[in-house]
Amino acid sequence: LGTGGIMMREVDIDTGKGGEELTIMQISDLHYNYMNDVDFAVRNPTLLSTYTNRTWGANGSFALATRHLIDYVMTADQVMVTGDVMDYLSEGCIELTYKELWDRIPNAIITMGNHEYVQMMQGNIPESIPLSERWQMVQNVWKHNIYYSSKVMGDKVMLIQLNNGERKFYESQIEPLQKDLALAREKGYTVLLFMHETLVTNNPAMAS
Repeated sequence: LGTGGIMMREVDIDTGKGGEELTIMQISDLHYNYMNDVDFAVRNPTLLSTYTNRTWGANGSFALATRHLIDYVMTADQVMVTGDVMDYLSEGCIELTYKELWDRIPNAIITMGNHEYVQMMQGNIPESIPLSERWQMVQNVWKHNIYYSSKVMGDKVMLIQLNNGERKFYESQIEPLQKDLALAREKGYTVLLFMHETLVTNNPAMAS
């Protein structure tokens, strides 16, 4: 888009159902990197080490660049963010996620990447909070279920977000996915799946 540095790919999908056109925009990897006063007051040793060593995008420096992107995608009917919106799990990164994204696009759906639940990011202090507790910390502030959620738009498109940020899927995702796919077949919905890690099918055509 001009000299703005934003690159995009357009895909047109004919659902066969007619009606008004829907615009769904996918963005990914915003990597908000920030620690706020709450983080420094808590003094989590893992995060303090990350703050010292993780200089890429530090102090929220990516926020300005992504603001131009948000200006553009907020015109869509639905925005899907496929992971790594936060560079690591901190109060500051959560703050930026709301300020820069959810406060501007309240209905944005943000799936998990491989960064949202991590606090050790190029630091030298191991994780000081168990993995299960870190996942719960994310869920406590997220606007939708972090493992699975779905949405039907225009009675013709079903959007599904799946957490595969640990390079795996979860048993809790099976039942809702089965129900949604059954509904989609019954209603004739076009199903679009959104996740962070790409699926590898071992199809040689994928290498081209």
